[in-house]
Amino acid sequence: MKAYKHKTVRGKGARRKGSRAEIKVRNALRTIYPVELRNNVQRVPLSGAGAIKCDVMDTNDPNSAYEVKCQESLNLNDWWRQAKSQAGMRTPILVITQAYRPFYYIMKKFEWDAIRDYTEFELFDETIEMTNRCLMDRLAELDERQVASMSIDNDECVIIPERYYLEVKEAEYLMRLTEQK
Repeated sequence: MKAYKHKTVRGKGARRKGSRAEIKVRNALRTIYPVELRNNVQRVPLSGAGAIKCDVMDTNDPNSAYEVKCQESLNLNDWWRQAKSQAGMRTPILVITQAYRPFYYIMKKFEWDAIRDYTEFELFDETIEMTNRCLMDRLAELDERQVASMSIDNDECVIIPERYYLEVKEAEYLMRLTEQK
């Protein structure tokens, strides 16, 4: 009997998988805004190759640069370095997932703390220390308002479940909107 190895997605299949993940992130970020502003969140075609160096761009929040990774083997240090270098002066946000897993948003801890303080969400969440070992399994165990904290490429970062990230970003958008009035 022939033994089968797990096939790694390469070439066109990997690009399609990455594109699908980028589209899912774009669609999730669009839910933060009213209908008339949703098209301001776009997937960047040929991301990294053109003038715009990120995978998803949100012109409603031009200070954020989203780098999306959908790969079975995690390489957080390299991905984080890429996100930081492509972000330039913007806030790097690395979005990770694996097949059949939820999305998680990674950013520097002090930047997340600033958003939480501004929106007063600091009253609601809990931070749990994590390491790379079995990371995706451990992230799946997070409660609704828990975030994971870990060092990635010498930066103190937090890993935020998608639903909570979107909830806080929507609150931030609404607060800024009321400040403008």
